[in-house]
Amino acid sequence: MVKVSKVKDNIYQIRIMDREETNFHATLYPAKDGVSYSAYLVLDEKITLIDTYEIKYHNEVKTYLDEILQGRDIDILILQHVEPDHSESFRKIYEMYPNIKCYCSTKGKSELMLNFLFDYEFTPVKTGETLNTGKYTYEFFETPMVHWPDNMWSYLAEEKILFSNDGFGQLLTDDVLYDEEIPLEKLLAFAKEYYTNIIFPNNMAVPGVLDKFASKNWDIEIIATGHGIMLKKYIQEMYKLYDDLAHEKKDHTAVIVYETIWGNTKQEAYTIKKALENHGVQSSIYQLSESRISEVIDDVATASYLFLGTGNQNSCMIPIVADFVERLRSLKARKTKIAIFGAYGWNKLPFDEVIRRLEDAKYTVYPTPLLTHFKESSSDVDLADAFIKDYIENLM
Repeated sequence: MVKVSKVKDNIYQIRIMDREETNFHATLYPAKDGVSYSAYLVLDEKITLIDTYEIKYHNEVKTYLDEILQGRDIDILILQHVEPDHSESFRKIYEMYPNIKCYCSTKGKSELMLNFLFDYEFTPVKTGETLNTGKYTYEFFETPMVHWPDNMWSYLAEEKILFSNDGFGQLLTDDVLYDEEIPLEKLLAFAKEYYTNIIFPNNMAVPGVLDKFASKNWDIEIIATGHGIMLKKYIQEMYKLYDDLAHEKKDHTAVIVYETIWGNTKQEAYTIKKALENHGVQSSIYQLSESRISEVIDDVATASYLFLGTGNQNSCMIPIVADFVERLRSLKARKTKIAIFGAYGWNKLPFDEVIRRLEDAKYTVYPTPLLTHFKESSSDVDLADAFIKDYIENLM
């Protein structure tokens, strides 16, 4: 559904809530309750549209635009990010308003030209540059790698609004306008999952961006996000969440992730969980084939310790575990310390391969896996406890 709401006089949010969508960024991020996207329309001497939307919503959005504009044209389009959820309707907008002038980051210009493949001169802007549309002035702020090289934010000083595109976003589809209408815990949980799955892989760039952003010392009353709900009450709490995640602040917890063939690796996973608890470490446990992968990644990104388990499938790790290893390589949560475990029958080949691939990705991995030969015995349980003790002393 498309919903248009008045944010302030002359400022409208165009929000799309797609509760039927099950994936965000394809299989990267299985959505829990659907997804939501927002663009913003600002009426002034020159009318400005900030970001667009997926093209499948264009006809519905056009109806609202026609109603609000009453025959006026959109003069300016600020495209803060090139991905289709924010830019895909650009060409349709251009066809409706052929004199429109489109502003984007320098990197965004080259990417947009590749994306749309027609003759249009995008106008690049840099951090600190401004744009006046009458009574309003926008100041631009580049946010490279939060989460693509072309991302940027726009600040409207007269209304104290930051248009943050992907920054501070969530996939919340609650039919509310502001964060003050939902519990803080829910807001931060959705924002954290969004960050860990979308922004975290480029985390090394984020602290510098946040420092430059803080130095702007902008007076912000509203953060108009490109995803989820707008922020008003909990801006400081959201900023702290970002700062903690950007610096990879860890919880003293463990995550146990596994896949099993005949149940033996599963039994070992629960033995590890009990051994961790015996040593004062709380843990969560996920069987990959029965878990939402974005939730698993969210937990791994902020846990101090990861135990990754696989069985032996034709001398290889189970394919869903191989996929998870690739996700870890992409995540780059390198402060998370990893141990490998699993059950095997007639060879141990998969386990050394998991260790090698994670070490190649610059993770700290316990040098030997914890293995069960066929069924777990009482001696295996004792071995697991000793393994955890040594792991704690040497890696934790």
